[in-house]
Parts: sequence; structure tokens; C-alpha cells
Amino acid sequence: MQWKLLQSVTHLEPARSIRGTARTDYPSTLFADHFPSFPVTPGVLLLEICAQLGGLLVQATVLDTEDRWVFPVLAMVRHAKFIQFVGPEVEVEIEASLRDQPDTTATCRAQVSIDGQRCVAADVVYSINAEDMLKDADAAELKTCAVAEYRRLESPWLPSLPTEAG
Repeated sequence: MQWKLLQSVTHLEPARSIRGTARTDYPSTLFADHFPSFPVTPGVLLLEICAQLGGLLVQATVLDTEDRWVFPVLAMVRHAKFIQFVGPEVEVEIEASLRDQPDTTATCRAQVSIDGQRCVAADVVYSINAEDMLKDADAAELKTCAVAEYRRLESPWLPSLPTEAG
């Protein structure tokens, strides 16, 4: 099962920032116990939304600046703050900016907002040197899936379609 939580990418400038949208249209059973009579989107899903958007920024940055594909993996969340509750069936705006990108990791500062009001803020750290994890993966298939995801999200920045050589 893939967790495609993002709805769109509205801005992407490699090495700088990305913005997008998502909806909290999750099954009502998810909200039934979180919390009875006061439905709140679980923080872990809001952090996953941040991680997915920031991961696209990291991937686009490395591809744009170094001409190599990476598949960022969430490694850590630092300084997460939950400022306002996010209910069900709400459209949220997500923003992420690249903080640093050493050789094997990258950090993005991400936030989730509703109508300009910040709800979540966190530093999201990615492993971008996952060769051991990816050694058995089909690189061409991963690249094709990545390009399809940028297209699905109608990203204004698109990677070139992978070739057999690339």
C-alpha cells in the first residue's frame, strides 16, 4: 500500500523550497477513537505529509544540482510542534524549505497550515545515501514511479523521463 497523501505541488524550486496541498479525507474509523466526539487528524499523518513533500524537494534538488537520482528516506523528525488541531476533511497547505544537504542526509523545515494559520512545524531529516537499502531495487522502475508522482501532483518542476541509460 502506498501512502499518497499529497494532493498537489504548487511550487517547487530545487535547492530552495516547495509548496503543496493535501486533504485529511481519511476513513471515519480513523477519527472514531482520535478522539470520540472531537475528531483530530493524528500527528503522525501530518508529519508524513511533511516528509513526503520535503522528500520531493530533496530528490529534485539532488537531481537538479548533481544530475543523480536519490530516493530520500525519512530518518528523523526534530523539533515537531503541534500548534493547532487539524480536523477531518480539511485541505491543508504544506511548505518545506531545504536547510542543509550534506552527502548522506538532508534536512527540511516543514510546516502545515490551514488558511494561513500554522498547525504543525518540524525539521524533517532524510537519509539520501540509501544504496544498501536500494541495492536490490529496480532503479529504472523507481525513477519511472518518481516521475509519475511529480506528474500526478501537477508539479511545476518535472524531472526528465528516465532513459535506459539513465
